[in-house]
Amino acid sequence: MPIVNDRFLSYQAGLHLEQDKVIPSFENEQRLYYRIKEGDSEALSSFRCMWKKKKLAPQRDGSLLGEQFGAISVITMVSRSVMTGGLDEGIGYDIDAFYTEKIKQTRSPEEVEEILAELVSYCVTLMQENKEKINEVYSARIVKCINYVHYHLHDKISLAVLAEKFEVSPSYLATQFKKETGMTLMDYVSEKKMESAKGMLRYSNLSIIEISDLFAYSSQSHFTKVFRETYHMTPKQYRDEFHAASEMMES
Repeated sequence: MPIVNDRFLSYQAGLHLEQDKVIPSFENEQRLYYRIKEGDSEALSSFRCMWKKKKLAPQRDGSLLGEQFGAISVITMVSRSVMTGGLDEGIGYDIDAFYTEKIKQTRSPEEVEEILAELVSYCVTLMQENKEKINEVYSARIVKCINYVHYHLHDKISLAVLAEKFEVSPSYLATQFKKETGMTLMDYVSEKKMESAKGMLRYSNLSIIEISDLFAYSSQSHFTKVFRETYHMTPKQYRDEFHAASEMMES
């Protein structure tokens, strides 16, 4: 059985009452997450240094529960960082869920640190491989276009907007993107939005209309239509099936 349960809620509430905590520099934390996102090999040593000096997750008090709670907040930030760096958001949410569960099973603060170090190392390697793959396969303009899409999945993205952004005609960008990737630009945008939405349906408590709004769909019905066309089921059916399967595995 997982070690971490509802105690996290009371633990978190108690931490908010403490006024003498020294809050580490937000800038330093962001620098670490940026290194991970960029696939920087120095990220692991930076993580270990910051963790030992309590420059990450300032709420940690040295107890196992405190280390676990702090680690889960770090896992969330790391997974979000690699997703904004271009990693498939479905993979990002799976990483979040997998390592959160591993942290819940830890039995010592030292084990917590080692699992986080494993996470950082794994994500750095993923980002290095992801960047190499993209840079080897696509031209510089298409790489920039792909990166723009990943960074703006929560915005309305149109061919016209992208063409203006990269100072080419819409027809030229559409032709070049299809030639290099084998799919239309707007199909690519839709695919990435759908992959991200699947992660939200699996691991968030947001309603379907909230997820629809988050990815800038014009309406819930439009979002549901696109989702059904992509996965041959509605968002509700997908969420219900995932949760049912998860409960069966845990029983």
